[in-house]
Amino acid sequence: MDLRAYYKKLRDLESQIPAPYVVIVSVATSEGGKGGILTEVARVQAAKQILEGRARLADSDESNAFHSRNEEARQTAEQAAAVSKMQFVIVPAKSESKGKKE
Repeated sequence: MDLRAYYKKLRDLESQIPAPYVVIVSVATSEGGKGGILTEVARVQAAKQILEGRARLADSDESNAFHSRNEEARQTAEQAAAVSKMQFVIVPAKSESKGKKE
């Protein structure tokens, strides 16, 4: 393997990716890699995965669906955390003391 050629391809591919973080879709591999898993990664990691044939860039529909699912999951987690932080204080009703002399 020519390392110079590999890293040149990696840099070229990385320069073609516009955003610093992108969503990639895994590709099924003969080594047991599962296909169709969406992940948000840095540009460099995306270029490496694509160059090695383990992933491809997600299209805009896949990316939007991924981000909306993550947003829903974040909101659900925040709501669960807020519910677990709720504290209840039971204040006894004011009662007259027994044995009070008149």
